[in-house]
Amino acid sequence: MINQNELLEAQCFFKQFASKHHKPKHLNFTSFSQEQKEFYKKITFFYNSIPKEIKNISTNILSQLQKLLIKLIPLYQIGFRYDVYLVGGSLRDLLYGNHDKIKDLDVVFYIDSKSIFTVFEENTSLNHKAILGNDLYNHIDPQNDSVADKVHKFFRFCLDKNYEIIKDVTAKNLLERKIISEYVAQLNSALYSVIKVKNENDDYQIDVLLIKSSIEQYIKTFDFEICKVYLPFFDSKISSFITDPVDFFKLIRVTPGFLDDGMNKTITMNMFLQNEIANIEMAIKKHLPRIIDKYNDYKLVLNPGEIEEFIDWKNKYENYTQLNKTLPKKDCFNDKQKKLKI
Repeated sequence: MINQNELLEAQCFFKQFASKHHKPKHLNFTSFSQEQKEFYKKITFFYNSIPKEIKNISTNILSQLQKLLIKLIPLYQIGFRYDVYLVGGSLRDLLYGNHDKIKDLDVVFYIDSKSIFTVFEENTSLNHKAILGNDLYNHIDPQNDSVADKVHKFFRFCLDKNYEIIKDVTAKNLLERKIISEYVAQLNSALYSVIKVKNENDDYQIDVLLIKSSIEQYIKTFDFEICKVYLPFFDSKISSFITDPVDFFKLIRVTPGFLDDGMNKTITMNMFLQNEIANIEMAIKKHLPRIIDKYNDYKLVLNPGEIEEFIDWKNKYENYTQLNKTLPKKDCFNDKQKKLKI
């Protein structure tokens, strides 16, 4: 758990940067049906007290988020400004009764673009070096490093001081090392980079995602509706972060599609939001198995929209899946069957 003195010091530190003093707003229900509203209130404990086990888990998650925010204060000191969100699977599992299967936390930093250029314009200043040290600047190439490279290096440098870096993924090293990643479709358009970290004193590994667009735009890039959920943990405008599990649940944001999947026990993929078949195949191969592992009683629903190529792919995939159910066990497959493709 986070030290309470550290927590108070961090709250005081961030307050000096507040440009607004309002509290975060709750979810706007204007685009939701009455059924969706009631389901949302049910899963976020609007009417009932939070069960003890879930309250303990959400408190633990908040503690890890608070610690991460505090460890990155040096970046705030030199001028970076960012909003921080918890997104995706861990929230979904907490809301849909799979809290015992949470394995990692996806934590998104939406970095204000103006602050990035302010930092880079002054990145040789003595003040910055006094805060971060000289080592970081020895690894930055002002001439050849892109904006994404520099942002990644700043965050990785601070994370490396407090966590074990398991893996980092950038558009650049994807190309250089031919890495296959579930983030490959997002890295050029939505992400600067992904840095996977862990600390032996924490329960969960953290995936730090540095994004280029707003959280609403970033959530739209998710392959499956059942993952489109997020929590605004830290707002740079009011310079405040969540400390109370009750606020944790009150402030969770979801899409109508997320609620529909929960109510109907479906895993919906809106294929028409993808720009090519390769991205759909990557999602089915890399991402879907991890969801089905936790939600094996949910049914996959592919929505191709009106795109003929996607409709054709959906039909082939569904026929292949149905055929697979009637074939012998995998250990009886011959070589030709093993190589069966859509």
